[in-house]
Amino acid sequence: MYNLIGILTRSLFLFVLVMIAGLAVVKAQGAGAMTPQERQWLDEAIARHAAVFSIAAERTLLEPKETTSLVVHVLLPPHMSADGVPTDMPEDVPFPAELESKYKVTNWHILEGGGDLIKVDNETYSYSAPAAAPPNRTMSVSVDLLPAQPGLAKVVLIQTLYFVQNETAFFVNMPQIGLTNVKCVSQSNGGAKVPSVQGLDPRALANLPPDVRQKMAQAQAQMAAAQGSSGIDPSAVSSNQMSIYDPDNDQTAVRFSTLNVQMDHGRAATNAGLTALLNFNFKGKGEGTYTLNADGVGLGIYLPNQRKGAGCGTNQKGASGQDMPCTGNVVITSVGDKFVKGTVRTAIWTSVGNEIFRGYLYGKFTVNRAR
Repeated sequence: MYNLIGILTRSLFLFVLVMIAGLAVVKAQGAGAMTPQERQWLDEAIARHAAVFSIAAERTLLEPKETTSLVVHVLLPPHMSADGVPTDMPEDVPFPAELESKYKVTNWHILEGGGDLIKVDNETYSYSAPAAAPPNRTMSVSVDLLPAQPGLAKVVLIQTLYFVQNETAFFVNMPQIGLTNVKCVSQSNGGAKVPSVQGLDPRALANLPPDVRQKMAQAQAQMAAAQGSSGIDPSAVSSNQMSIYDPDNDQTAVRFSTLNVQMDHGRAATNAGLTALLNFNFKGKGEGTYTLNADGVGLGIYLPNQRKGAGCGTNQKGASGQDMPCTGNVVITSVGDKFVKGTVRTAIWTSVGNEIFRGYLYGKFTVNRAR
């Protein structure tokens, strides 16, 4: 029994370690003050009514009580050459200070769906989704842009947000490698099923050949014997999400072999085939709070379709010796006969050449309890 549990927990921890891999990335560039040429470009775009305003939501798919930032943005058209050919791409930027002399941002309010709005500044608000699903599972927020100069029209912006509920949902943010407001969700496949005569209509059962009924009964007996002698639920071990405890090393390992990417860059993912793998382990078992900075524990996430991964772990080092520790914890909120529920939150890292990039991962989960 020790061999099986030890192999499972060690293999999950090994996965955690190898997730911190070198990846090619493009560094994010911070936005600075506008140059005189950019200000002129903005004025011309406003005058031609070519600037498009919008409310940019950090995330548009929200779990109950989840929060997202809402920021007024403006999409600037491309520069044009003398013969009318675009010389670059349109640029979407947060509402610049240079626009405050032209428009006043005011009257943020929730049109439908409920929730809460909290002011950060005139152009930025924080929105929290309601605790229960609203009608049509949608929420709408609006804001007015009132003209401060003659010749400009009033602008009303509306952002629609969508209410979702998942028992298991993880959020990943590491823009340096293209993981921006990524949300991964999962539903248990239940693991391997053993043929059972329980619940069958007696008339259907009577029509089964005797040898088939005997084999089904034997399979059930073997499964029950295996679980009774080892304390391990074979169905949970074979499922796409499970938790298993190793008493010899006092470690709990949690594995998600198939997470579906529901949201990418804060919007509903358009590629239904995007998946992710996630594993983490911690010292101890049962309900409670467990830090992720102990020896021999860690977390790793990998998106095989995009060849992107990140993780954290005590004693993990980047190419130049930088530490890549986990900074958060795992909170186990419920342990039942069949399921374990909890939350996890930590910093994650990835190494690219001699550089280390930092992001974060947090989420809630319900997994099959293998032991």
